[in-house]
Amino acid sequence: MTAGAWLALAVLVPGALALAAARHESRGMERLALALGTGVCFWPLALLWSTAAGVAWSSGGLRLVLFAGLGLWLVQSLQAARRRRGSAWRGSAWPGVEAWALTAVLAAAGAARFAQAQSLVVPAWVDGLHHTVVTQLIVEAGRLPSSLHPYVAVDRFYYHYGFHTLAAVVAMTARMPAAAAVLVVGQALSAATVLTVWVLARRALHSPAAAVVAAAVPATLYSFPAYYVSWSRYSQLAGLVALPVAWMLTAEASRRGASWRLPGLAALAAGGLALVHYRVAVFYGLGVLLWVLWRLASERRDRAPAAAALLGRLSLVAAGGAALALPWLAGTLGGGARAMAAASPGWLRGPPGVDEVPGWLFSARNNAFWIGLAVRGLLLGLVRRVALAGGVAAFLTLAALLVRPDWLGLPHSWVLPPFSLAISLYLPVALGVGLLADAGLALLGPVVGPARGRRGACAVAVALAVAGMVASRDILNPATVLVQPADVAAATWVERNTAPDARFLVSTAHWHLGTHRGLDGGYWLPLLARRQASVPPALYPYGDPEVVRRIDRLSALAASGDALSDAELMDLMRQLDATHVYVGPAAVGAAGKLSAERLRRVAGLVEVYARDGAHVFALTQRDGAAPDAGGGVPGGRP
Repeated sequence: MTAGAWLALAVLVPGALALAAARHESRGMERLALALGTGVCFWPLALLWSTAAGVAWSSGGLRLVLFAGLGLWLVQSLQAARRRRGSAWRGSAWPGVEAWALTAVLAAAGAARFAQAQSLVVPAWVDGLHHTVVTQLIVEAGRLPSSLHPYVAVDRFYYHYGFHTLAAVVAMTARMPAAAAVLVVGQALSAATVLTVWVLARRALHSPAAAVVAAAVPATLYSFPAYYVSWSRYSQLAGLVALPVAWMLTAEASRRGASWRLPGLAALAAGGLALVHYRVAVFYGLGVLLWVLWRLASERRDRAPAAAALLGRLSLVAAGGAALALPWLAGTLGGGARAMAAASPGWLRGPPGVDEVPGWLFSARNNAFWIGLAVRGLLLGLVRRVALAGGVAAFLTLAALLVRPDWLGLPHSWVLPPFSLAISLYLPVALGVGLLADAGLALLGPVVGPARGRRGACAVAVALAVAGMVASRDILNPATVLVQPADVAAATWVERNTAPDARFLVSTAHWHLGTHRGLDGGYWLPLLARRQASVPPALYPYGDPEVVRRIDRLSALAASGDALSDAELMDLMRQLDATHVYVGPAAVGAAGKLSAERLRRVAGLVEVYARDGAHVFALTQRDGAAPDAGGGVPGGRP
């Protein structure tokens, strides 16, 4: 089976079984979308409780569980079909044209995401490395890691890990490297955003065809979430994929007369979402708050009993979600905050500039155009008194105040910066465009006929999605690609020809919050070659404060790159206990980059590897011999 097939099983099987256990009445594509979001939330909770029970996952065990779950799902589906007299699609709430259109939009998104990541050998940018590290730790242990050793000098594990658990499941079942699994799962979730945006719009809009138009926006029309591939922003993406489903399940669980099984299903989504991404969990809470206010305001009579019933059901969801995530939230979240505070006093408020949002996020490619359409859709929706328009407007207003509390005279925070909302705007933009399509169909329907209007809207959505697929194939930012095929070959040589305790000085640059990152493939040596690099993955601030300060101090020196004198370079290597220097082909000429030309002039170094822009230099011994030279310099260099 392919990695994609294992991913489909991993997400859909637990999600579908959870829906069946709650006797959820959804069908068809709607049920598929709900199963997707529920499945994303399931895996971090499963890992949390299996770890608490002392059970370690294995490749064979996971495969057995997934196949057993698939069998149970098939049996349940056959039984449900018999109850409906063999017609699993009878009573479907939307016609077939929307189903085919949604499938085509989803296919366009999948093809686009594959093309956008095709040139990558590992996930891009800074997040790509530490997401792969966390995934690798779960794969190696088969359980929730207790620390980040040996990849990062951090004694406790504090990071949200929902996406990484799903990537680890795929890595273990498909038996593929963790880096490849991160790419596969991340890009697949990026495409699957289509489904959960669609199901939210489908529930909230009058026209199913307008929901398909809304789904085309994150598919290929708006730059996000497609641009996430440049950052490997997959953890937040996983939360945003699950967010609409968590909202809908919570709303269903709170309705009067709803089955008492539904609060349990909503609790699973809420508890899992808290482990997938903390910031997205805040967005979830904000949406639930607005839902409660809207429900209370819409009650015309018996308001007090209705409010008591509503809050009682939501209390069950909140209590259930908190109970499911309690071992993590109680034992880890507070410790992580204390570790960050010890490593960087004032970290909660963030450094100057943490509240800045680059303007290109809103203007890149066609973003401004779609934002403009969404604003028009929201305004029309407000005029038409569509509940979704009021909800989106209220959410954006309150979310903006949360990420920019300085507008109210309150300090801003690194925990929920404006950037996190700015890159999540594809969801409200999609809903705004859907509102515009809904208004257009309401206006044109009497003229062209409802059926023709639906078909026309779906055809436009598919055509736009396909055009966007072609236009967005080059969305990957080459400046964020740190590892190239030459680095992978060099890392293989390093692993075979250097001692296990070899340590590499690599090109370094400042990143944010006072931390540092690597500039090229040397940054990935801990994973690609099992050798330590001078700047560790970006989770190192969770470590011992003294160690963190030492890493930052030495990384700041290394960031001088070729400007270091020979004496300064050798002193830096001594302080780092470095035995080698690594130079990769990425970021050639960038500030802080170490170059092979410069290093060849250093008397204490000898080049032991050179091929396709990747170079390894070894520190010479007192007798002039180069350690771990591997029998000469590969690549033909004398």
